Amino acid sequence: MSGPPLIPPEADAAGPPGAEGRATGGPAAAPPPSPDFSGAHEAFAPEAGDQGGAPDLSAQALAARLPSVSFGDRAFLLSSRRAAFAFALDLVRRRQRTAGRAKRSRLLVCARAASPAAVPDGLDGDVEILRIDDPDAVEAQITPRVAGFLIAPLRAEEGLEAVSGDLLASLRQACDDYGLALVFDESFCGLGRSGMMWAYEWTGATPDILVCGEGLAGPHELATVIATQKFAQNAAAPAFEPTPEALACAHAKLDALLSPGFLEHVQNRSWRLEDQLALIARRRPDLFRGVRGLGLTQGLLCAGPARPLAERLLERGLATRSEGDVLGLIAPLRVEDDVIDAAAALIASAFPIGFDPWAA
Repeated sequence: MSGPPLIPPEADAAGPPGAEGRATGGPAAAPPPSPDFSGAHEAFAPEAGDQGGAPDLSAQALAARLPSVSFGDRAFLLSSRRAAFAFALDLVRRRQRTAGRAKRSRLLVCARAASPAAVPDGLDGDVEILRIDDPDAVEAQITPRVAGFLIAPLRAEEGLEAVSGDLLASLRQACDDYGLALVFDESFCGLGRSGMMWAYEWTGATPDILVCGEGLAGPHELATVIATQKFAQNAAAPAFEPTPEALACAHAKLDALLSPGFLEHVQNRSWRLEDQLALIARRRPDLFRGVRGLGLTQGLLCAGPARPLAERLLERGLATRSEGDVLGLIAPLRVEDDVIDAAAALIASAFPIGFDPWAA
């Protein structure tokens, strides 16, 4: 995780980058890019000057490209995250019916212990939330009615918690042993955000079905479900025609992700972001208890609710995301060192020693 120096100790008392020059009347430095770590989806555009004629930006071409960068044999395009979950569940239940196990219709959704998570939109019928992470205890929940498991390798909506590889490996083995489906939700950690194309690549556990409900086409509404042939055979997604803008953005994003050095760049920026946040947490144990997350989706575990801290940072120009007691810093894929450093300096200057963000 080597790189340029991290925020200096005096940043605790300093203002945002460039403030010193302005205060002394020195030459005004160019302001750093405005830090946006709220998780807003960035748009990708096709690069001009492509050789070999006009590229194929069709929905069919996109659906054909996605399996080539994943475990899957087929990919389906859907209109929303909700539609993607509904279709994935249909694939799970359809496979059980085809195998003569129609009674197996229950989907177990793995959430963290004490999680307030509800059943995701689109999952209807016999769906149950499991709020346990012990592999043996999870496996003990398998009954003759269970058809499969749904889990997110990074629980972005539950405090940015990365799921242990042991739990994912245990689920993979249990699904193989009992003939169940393993479904991963990579809506918030897939498509390069972890430093690899998909977060499951870090874990050694490969799903049967993957849902990517957000981010494929940047700010445009477009989701995908990727599945092995075992689950996708003879399946057809609901009729849906993405907009030309969404398709162009999705193809451009895949082009960027597959370009030489792009994912290595994401990994390096991920390590820098993690290092910066870890340094802040070490300097301010009164405010922060540690760092959690994966790749460019990182967060500071706060000593109290994160919302007051996020609001104070937003007033100073830094957009973040609060998830309970986690202050999330969700960086764009193309973030650079100076933007990460600017965000770290803003956090340091926003909370001087002795300041209590939770005081009435």
